[in-house]
Amino acid sequence: LHFATHGFFLEKIEFGDASAGPASRVDRPIGDWEDGPRPRGPIVNPMYRSGIALAGAQSTIEKWRRGEVPDPDNDGILMAAEVGDLDLHGTDLVTLSACSTATGEVLSGEGVLGLRRGFVMAGARNLLMTLWPVADEDTADFMEDFYRSYAETGNAPRSLADVQREWLVRLRESSPESSAAFSYATARDSSSICS
Repeated sequence: LHFATHGFFLEKIEFGDASAGPASRVDRPIGDWEDGPRPRGPIVNPMYRSGIALAGAQSTIEKWRRGEVPDPDNDGILMAAEVGDLDLHGTDLVTLSACSTATGEVLSGEGVLGLRRGFVMAGARNLLMTLWPVADEDTADFMEDFYRSYAETGNAPRSLADVQREWLVRLRESSPESSAAFSYATARDSSSICS
């Protein structure tokens, strides 16, 4: 499964009057607010501050700026919490070749909460994500090289390491950060392999 789109992780953001106190903290999806007053205060759950933009996302962002609540079933934003509700068991590799998709918030005793956690919860066995913003053209070329190697070897971590090494040599002078941004992780192991 491959997503080539925009990824994001938002720092804590406030809705309405923050003086409303901790009881008003936002810890549920925006679409769940329709049957009652809109919460005020910070969105504290990192799983609702991390996601990827799909078709329709720009319209949703514009509605949020106007204080409107779009239909959550068709808002073009796939939040990490929503990803966790998907059934991706049997999916060998999920690639998120968007900016900063491996970022999240570190919580003591929990690890990093963000898209990675969502995809692991959904059952994906292996993830290929980015640690920082990446250039579109370089990323497309890098992905072609990665998938070519992966098809030949059947070994995603080895393919990533080989392609990163090739790219670092090739782009040493121009932009080595393009290939170094990619990080590989498995659901079985909390460590990630990166150059």
